[in-house]
Amino acid sequence: MKILIAEDTEDSRIMLEMALAAQGYEVMSGTNGIEALHLMQTATPDLIIADIMMPEMDGFDLCRKVKADPNLKHIPFIFYTATYTDHRDEELAMALGAARFLIKPLEPKVLIQTIQEVLAAYQAEDAETIQATQSKEQEIDSMHLQSVGRKLDEKLVELEQERQALKKSEEKYRHLVEAIQDYYFFYTHDTEGIFTYLSPSIEIMLGYTPEEFLLHYSEYLTDSPINKEVEYHTQLSIKGEEQPPYEIELYHKNGSIHWLEVKEIPVFDEQGHVSHIDGIAHDITERKQAEKALRHGLKMDAVGQLTGGIAHDFNNILAIIMGNLDLLERVMPEGDKTLVQVKSMKKAGQRATDLTRQLLSFSRREPKQTTTTNINRVIKTMDSLIARSVTPEVELEYNLTDDLWLTRIDPGDFEDVLLNLSINARDAMASHGHLSIETRNVNIDAAYCEQKPEATPGEYVQLSVSDSGDGISPELLERIFEPFYTTKGPGKGTGLGLAMVFGFTKRSGGFITCYSEVGVGSTF
Repeated sequence: MKILIAEDTEDSRIMLEMALAAQGYEVMSGTNGIEALHLMQTATPDLIIADIMMPEMDGFDLCRKVKADPNLKHIPFIFYTATYTDHRDEELAMALGAARFLIKPLEPKVLIQTIQEVLAAYQAEDAETIQATQSKEQEIDSMHLQSVGRKLDEKLVELEQERQALKKSEEKYRHLVEAIQDYYFFYTHDTEGIFTYLSPSIEIMLGYTPEEFLLHYSEYLTDSPINKEVEYHTQLSIKGEEQPPYEIELYHKNGSIHWLEVKEIPVFDEQGHVSHIDGIAHDITERKQAEKALRHGLKMDAVGQLTGGIAHDFNNILAIIMGNLDLLERVMPEGDKTLVQVKSMKKAGQRATDLTRQLLSFSRREPKQTTTTNINRVIKTMDSLIARSVTPEVELEYNLTDDLWLTRIDPGDFEDVLLNLSINARDAMASHGHLSIETRNVNIDAAYCEQKPEATPGEYVQLSVSDSGDGISPELLERIFEPFYTTKGPGKGTGLGLAMVFGFTKRSGGFITCYSEVGVGSTF
């Protein structure tokens, strides 16, 4: 037996086809009333199952046309709907001559049983007798119009609710996008790897307009090795392969380097081919800086422990050597030719002792003896020493805040720090230049700490030592606080001066930064 299905929803139509075919029925199907009528011109079905809400011609009109056709009106008609569920809709369906009015969803077993009952009833009774119960045409038209009107009203209410929900959703996601635009931008590129869209938030994040970035993208990539993988990842996306996020480095318009985490998603067309790639780029610069600061801190701690252990043992050995040299010097008579050599050995031993003291100062985690101090007073007592250390060719300037806060430090260690920074500044200037020593009160807030992970919010006394020397390149700047690292020539530095300064600031609950421009100078 043939059964015709008129159903516009694909999932429902397929489910019906499978359920009926499994019972041995021959199935024909269309997506609306017009398609169903065309199918009936080629083969007359034994039963019709139709949805009501369908495009072009709904189920009510289909039923009316079937029952108005002398060749088709004997075919039993079942409505199977999930939208027209009002009892008045059922009354209209029965008035049109339907055999059953069923509400979706039904268990397949129940649906098949109902179909069998309808077919059995129509075979047992005379079709004309069944159709005799149909109402008058005018009454049916009125019921149909009322049913459609109700459904339109319901649909209008539903659409308004959906519109309001969509408006709220758009508002929600608009606020979300606005909130993250400092850290994310979105883009699309085609299967040639050419950008076709960039969200305006790229200008907030990297300083470039979308137009600038599209035209000069390759110029903004740094020469970092990780950027060599960009083309590889792009090709994987073009091939339609899912891949985890990857990182790239780009120059901000202001010249600073930003790290981005990129996630790409291939988008496929109906044929299963990649049509384009959607991507999202997340600024992870702060995270990378924090990771870098953490690695540096761990490295400095490890070096400090190693250095402290070596310096402690070396200091014990030196104590024995220096003690015996003192005894030897005392017992040797004046005029002894070897006395000069002993004094030379003592002088070398003293240099080794000073070097050991610097090593211990760097590795020490706690200050030896702290006191509440106004560092301006310490600086003023060192004025003449600093002036002699930097030579008369260097112009020395002091800018000391009058109402400077008190701070708890080891004054002796602070003197070493100031002298080290002053001598470093002198060495950075060939024969003449300008050296500035400044103090002031500062409040460090959370925003600053986001840029400088080594800092913590609070009130600080700031010491700044600035020179007009050669400056330090960004590559060298990353290593200047490492022990034994120096840019000076052989014999001109131990590489422990800035390491000792770094250790002092950590012990004193502070932090140190360096701003430097090549050819302009440096500020510590």
